[in-house]
Amino acid sequence: MERKNVIATHETNNKEVKVQIPAGPVTLNENVNVEILFSGKRCRWNVREVLLSFEAPYRERDTFRRTEIDRFVLVSDPPEYTELTETRSASITIPWETPRTIASVNAIASVEIVTPTDTVTYETNIDVKGPYLEAIFDAMIDLGFAPRDIECIADPTAAGPPFLQAFTFQLTDQCLRDAPDDVRLFCRFLEDGITVFVATDTDNNRFENIDRVHKPGTSIRSSEMETVRDRIESILR
Repeated sequence: MERKNVIATHETNNKEVKVQIPAGPVTLNENVNVEILFSGKRCRWNVREVLLSFEAPYRERDTFRRTEIDRFVLVSDPPEYTELTETRSASITIPWETPRTIASVNAIASVEIVTPTDTVTYETNIDVKGPYLEAIFDAMIDLGFAPRDIECIADPTAAGPPFLQAFTFQLTDQCLRDAPDDVRLFCRFLEDGITVFVATDTDNNRFENIDRVHKPGTSIRSSEMETVRDRIESILR
C-alpha cells in the first residue's frame, strides 16, 4: 500500500475530513494526486468546499512576509451523506514558483475546509525538490564550497514571485585558484530553469541583497552537475 502524507485532518462531531498526498518530497512541475477522505458512519455533511494553497515565507530586510503562490479547489461538490467513508481525489501540478525546501527554507501547504458558517485552515510544511537547484548545490560542493546560509528573500526586481532564494557558500577546499572566501548565489526560479546572480565577499555592500548586484544573471537550464559546475566556475574565475 502506498504511504501517504496527511496534510490536514478536520474532526467534528464524530466526523473527519482527511487530506493526503503521496509520502516523500513533491517535485516542481509534476502532477500530484490529492485524496480527500470523508469519514463518518451514517453522517450528514455541511462542507461546501475543500481548498489547497501553496505559500512561501520570505524576508524583506528586517521584516518577514508571506505570499500565496497558487490555490486549488480540491472539492467543490462534497458528499451530503456518508454510510461510512467516501473518497474524492484531485490532480494538481506543483507550482514551479514554490521554494525548494533546504535547511530552514519552508514551503507551506494550507488546506481550508469551508462550511456555510465558517472556514477552518490547517497548515503544514511540505518537502519540495527541483532538479536545477540540486545540480547547483552539487556543483558548488565540487568546487570546494560548503553551504553556510540559506533563505528566501524579497526580490524587488522580479516580474514574477516577490521572492528568490539566496544561498551563501563558504570556501572549504582550494579547488579554484584565487577563489573568494564567500559566495552568495541569488536564484530566481523560472518554469524551465534558474537565473543565478553571483555576489562575492569582494563586492563589499553588494553582497547581501539582489538589488545591489549589478552583474548580469547566468541562466541554468541543465540538471547535469558537470555542466552547471563549468558555468559557475567560469563566473568565479
